[in-house]
Amino acid sequence: MKLDNLLREYNHSIEKKDYNRALKAIREVLSSDSKNLEGWVNLAKLYIEHLNQNDKGLRTIQRGLKHHKNNVELLELQAKAFFDLEKLEQSYGTAKTIVQLNPDNNNMWELIDKIYFVKKSLRPEIKEFRTSLFEEYQRIGEEHIQNNQINEAIINYEQALSINPENEQIKYDLARLYTQQKNFLVSQKYINKMRENNPKDFSLLKIAMKNEYQLHNFVPY
Repeated sequence: MKLDNLLREYNHSIEKKDYNRALKAIREVLSSDSKNLEGWVNLAKLYIEHLNQNDKGLRTIQRGLKHHKNNVELLELQAKAFFDLEKLEQSYGTAKTIVQLNPDNNNMWELIDKIYFVKKSLRPEIKEFRTSLFEEYQRIGEEHIQNNQINEAIINYEQALSINPENEQIKYDLARLYTQQKNFLVSQKYINKMRENNPKDFSLLKIAMKNEYQLHNFVPY
């Protein structure tokens, strides 16, 4: 109960922009429970987002990660703080760890894109990383298809697409898999996107016609 009250006090103080009071409240949280994840995250946010003290924020994150290894919330704050301090190699290293844990983390892919444009020396490494991670998820997806594991194949292809959103082959494969899964609406979503660029592609038209027929005539059994 005491911790809940302190966290409420912290949030109220942040709303009122009373950062000294917020700092006191969140320190009391961690004094009562040194492993409290919400406490570490909020203390790091306070330093980085409100007090403009990135160095203190980074030290706080390091301490929090000792209790919560690979916590994405803490790692995201770390990546952004490194970027703001122009420590781009460290920022990329952290962002890379995050997208390996969670490939559809759009915020971190956007950060990696920023680093790509700002830090020319990192461009070959970033390009290679994107390609290798994409190919790995594509390979795993193909293996699941061979084993007729449609749900698992879809999960891996969706991950691959989050890394390379413009890949038409992955979109086509997902459309076929969703049709096979009888998820015709999602399949049609991918088909419609692809037909914007290839309106006369017969293979797309064939799947689209099947989806349209099933959507209007399919009766669950």
